[in-house]
Amino acid sequence: MIEIYNEQLTEQPVREYVEFGRETVICDISGKAFAAFDIGHDMICCNSIDELTAYISVSMTGGKDIDIVIFDDTAADAGSVSDIREYYLKLLALVKKVVFEKKSGSRLIVFYKTGDDILPYNEALAPIGRSAAIIGGELKVKTVGIDKDTDLTHDIFVSELNEKGFTDSTVVYSGGKRFIKSMVPCCSAGAGHGSFLTLDSDSAVVITGASGRIAGILARAVAERCRAGIILISRSRNRQIDELIERYSGRISFIKCDINNSSRFEAVLSEAVAGYSRCAAIINTAGNNDGKYFISKNKEDMECVFAPKLSGAFGLFDYACKHPVDRLILFSSSSAFFGDLGQVDYSLINRFTDVFADYADKYFRRSGIPARVISAAWPLWRNGGMHMEKGSEAAYLAMNKSDYLEDEEGAALLFDLMTDDEHTDLLIIKKKDSSEVKKMSEKNYYSGADDISSELRNIIYKVIDLEPERISENRNFSEMGFDSISFREFAAQINKSFGLEILPIDFFSCTNLKLLAEKVADNNTTVVIASHNLRELEDLCDRLCLMHRGHMMLERGIDDLRHGLRKVQVAFTELPYKPNIFEGINAINITRNGNIFNLTIKGTEEEFMPKLKALNPAFVSAIPLTLEEIFISEMGAAGYDIHSIL
Repeated sequence: MIEIYNEQLTEQPVREYVEFGRETVICDISGKAFAAFDIGHDMICCNSIDELTAYISVSMTGGKDIDIVIFDDTAADAGSVSDIREYYLKLLALVKKVVFEKKSGSRLIVFYKTGDDILPYNEALAPIGRSAAIIGGELKVKTVGIDKDTDLTHDIFVSELNEKGFTDSTVVYSGGKRFIKSMVPCCSAGAGHGSFLTLDSDSAVVITGASGRIAGILARAVAERCRAGIILISRSRNRQIDELIERYSGRISFIKCDINNSSRFEAVLSEAVAGYSRCAAIINTAGNNDGKYFISKNKEDMECVFAPKLSGAFGLFDYACKHPVDRLILFSSSSAFFGDLGQVDYSLINRFTDVFADYADKYFRRSGIPARVISAAWPLWRNGGMHMEKGSEAAYLAMNKSDYLEDEEGAALLFDLMTDDEHTDLLIIKKKDSSEVKKMSEKNYYSGADDISSELRNIIYKVIDLEPERISENRNFSEMGFDSISFREFAAQINKSFGLEILPIDFFSCTNLKLLAEKVADNNTTVVIASHNLRELEDLCDRLCLMHRGHMMLERGIDDLRHGLRKVQVAFTELPYKPNIFEGINAINITRNGNIFNLTIKGTEEEFMPKLKALNPAFVSAIPLTLEEIFISEMGAAGYDIHSIL
């Protein structure tokens, strides 16, 4: 089932707030001395994000909870691609410091001005807390937009900072009232409104990012359902584009152009659509998700993720301001609302796409420009190109209780978008069939485990209340009911039990109990088992420590112990005529039964066997000791009464 949501404002007064007394670091970009507000405890004031990041780098200690407040009253002046890109890059560098290096439980609150003529790019910061949480960060993000005709008062500042039950949210103050932005169902999917769209051969449909798989799906759908000409734009030409041009000869043309180059894009597109009487739609499917986790990305990596969405949005906006276009359709991702698997930059730039669509559409309506603008936050397309590692992808779908979007479903939705004049930013969710969810949750029950798996099962039970016997080794964690919050708790409990530094992001590579147990075992981990039953540890432990009355008698690898201690049986027909038969052999224990001797010898067989054979025994045999025999030998050699200990 496909569900479509639209973002709406719901009036919600400030809830009860409390004084936390947390350290507060304020960055006043606008320089308007908002930091003069009295918040009831000490605060540090900075004049730029660079200064703020530098302070946190040298001053904050790990585990310290802080509030970071940013005042940005420059939105009306900072509307260029480069300004917004640099602002985002600096904020993401700050997020890295706070979340991953300092490992503190922090809150980020951004106050900014709003208005019809202001692009509220700060609102795009909303999903970064959710994305950071998935990879181990504890960061809650609240954006607070205040109408340009409303002053930021002390009461607004303090109540938003110290709101009880502080959570990720998008707050807007307008007309003296406080609103929360939320997603609400807005229309039925697959209603087929777009089927009434008639595009003749004088109409052009432009698809950017044409080398991507989704662009190919849409190009085929448009070619099959109407007679419009199709112009494909991409910075590179691939086999998909060649096949489309060959299959729909005379209907599809290709322009090699990078949408990030706005001046060239405008020139080549103007020339391409000149042969048509109408440009029905420009569809920007361009996007880049390099698959790297945010924590390992550098500035250049993030710029590559930003470019197709950020520069692309501005380029299309500029084109529509100068040339007639019926509709701009900007492709976004559901990660803009749900967060992504550690792709903080990707979720941010997709949220920007949604914010920009709303701003651009309002601008066009005010200015009398006929173009309509709509963004669509799509779920994962089954045959799309933005796939993740298999386990991570399954976890992402399970966490959001969603399913893949099929080609025909996506094509039908596209045609609906081309006739929707009511909405500007939509969230599309493909819900997984409930019977399939139930089927997935019932398969592969627990059938046995080792000690590490058993301990992990107990931790899962503590975190999500799932009985250990119902936890299969191969069942995906997200199918068990984990979300970003419970993943954080799961990681914390594992780290506490095993002394590791597991992050929630690790659960998207170690997606089930079997893989996680292997990681725990291989991750330089020491599992300490205290037991008096040495036989049960024989095949489980790789290192042994013997303690008695608070003193460590022995600590060594079991293989080393076994290699250095041997139980030897020697039988003689006639005893050697020597006062000390085994002189020169490091025997720590000797027992005799007639002419048969049982020895516990320290050393290797290469060392003691030649000496034993020189005594001309009738029989000699050496075997490794069991752990219990090692224990008895070592403790006995130290002068302890073994019988009293055992």
